[in-house]
Amino acid sequence: MGYRTHVLKGLRWNGLLRVASKAAVFFKVIVAYRFLSPREVGLYGLALIALGLLEQLTETGVNVIIVKEKKPLSYYIDTAFLVSIGRGIIIALILLASAFFLPSFFRDNGLFSLLLLASIIPFIRGFINPAVAKYQKNLQFGLDSLIKFLPVLSDVFFSIAFAFTWHSAFGIVFGLLCSAIVEVATSWICVTPRPKLRFRKEVYRAIVSPGKWINIAGIMTYAEQNFDNVIVGRMLGATALGFYQTAFNITSSLIGDIGLTFSQVLLPIYGKIEHDRKRLVRAVLMVFIPAAIVMAIPVVLLNFSIIQSILIFFLKDKWRPMLPLLPYLSIAAWFTGMNLLCNPLFLVTRRYKMMVALYGSNLVLLIILLVVIIPMQGLVGATKAVLVARMLLQPLYIWQARRSLRTRTHVSDQQFATAAVRLE
Repeated sequence: MGYRTHVLKGLRWNGLLRVASKAAVFFKVIVAYRFLSPREVGLYGLALIALGLLEQLTETGVNVIIVKEKKPLSYYIDTAFLVSIGRGIIIALILLASAFFLPSFFRDNGLFSLLLLASIIPFIRGFINPAVAKYQKNLQFGLDSLIKFLPVLSDVFFSIAFAFTWHSAFGIVFGLLCSAIVEVATSWICVTPRPKLRFRKEVYRAIVSPGKWINIAGIMTYAEQNFDNVIVGRMLGATALGFYQTAFNITSSLIGDIGLTFSQVLLPIYGKIEHDRKRLVRAVLMVFIPAAIVMAIPVVLLNFSIIQSILIFFLKDKWRPMLPLLPYLSIAAWFTGMNLLCNPLFLVTRRYKMMVALYGSNLVLLIILLVVIIPMQGLVGATKAVLVARMLLQPLYIWQARRSLRTRTHVSDQQFATAAVRLE
C-alpha cells in the first residue's frame, strides 16, 4: 500500500476522531460554559495548565515506542504499565503540592480546591492498559479512534451534568476525573492483552531514556503553546483568562487542530519514505496546500458577525467581551496549524535542536510581546502579541522545512519512536 493510501486512510479515521472530539468539546463549551462565569472558566484553565505541564515534563513515550518498535507487544507491556503507574503517582504528588502555592501566584484562592481534585486525575490515568497502542501499531485506525473517543464523550457528558448541578469549575474538573475512570475501564475491558506486575530493566531503559533534545523540544512546544495563558492569568486575572482561553479554544479547535490532525497521520508515513526524497517532497506538497485552504475556511467564518452572534446566543451575553479576540486568534491559529505541518518533517530528519531553537525563539518573542503590549492594550493586546509572534516565525519554519527536505539522515526506530511522542 502506497503512502497516499496510508495518508488518506489515516486522515479519514484520525480526521473523524478529531472532528467528533472537537464537536463534542465545542458542545461542552457552549453548554457547560453557560452555567459558569468567565472567572470559573479561567480557574479551570489554570488547573489544566498545571496538569498538562507536569505530564509533558514526565513524558516517557511508552505508547509510541510500542507502536514503532518491531518487537512484540508482550515484550513491553508489563514494564510499561509499571512505568505508567509510577509516572501517575509522581504527577499527582507534585500537583498536590502545587495547590499550596499556585493560588498565591495567580492571586485567586479558588484555584486551591481545583488543584486538589485535579491531582487525582493523573493517578487514575496511570493505570491505563498500555496495550491500547496496538490498534495504531496494526494500522487499525477505526478501533483506535473509537477507543480514544469514548473518554472524550464521557468528559462532555459528566462535565455538562456537574456544571449544571454545581455552577462551578469544580464540576468540569470532576467531569474530567470521571472521563479518566472511563478511559482506564475501557482499556481493561475492551483491550487485550492485559499487563502483569512484572519489571524488566532493559525495557525500562528503552522507555525512559529518550534523547535530551527531544525532551527539551517537547517541553518548549508545550510552553510555547500555553505560557500565554500563564501571563494573561497573572497580569489580568482569572476572569480575563476565561475570555481569552474560551476564544483561544474555539479558534484552536476549528483551525489549529486541523494541522495537528495532519501531522499525527503524516509522521509514520514520512518515517517510511524519508529515504526516498522525491516521494517525500511529493507527500509534503500533497498535504501543505490543501491543509492551508481547509484551515482558512473557519478563519473567514469566525469573522462573520452572524457566526459570532450564534456563539453568543449559545454562550449567553456574559461572554460578549470574547468577540474582539476572535479575529486575531483565528489568524494566529492558522499560522500555528501550518507550523504543525512542519513537525513530522523535522522529526524524521532528526532536526531536534532546530525544533528547540524554533519553539524557544517563539516562546521568548511571545513573552516579550505579551509583557510589553498587555499593559497598554489589555486582553486584545494579548491576542495581537500571539498573532505577531506566529507571523514573525512563519518564514523560519518554511525555510527550515525546505532545508529538511535536502537533509539525508538515517533515523533508527528507537530514535524515531522517542521523537514521535511529542506529536501525541
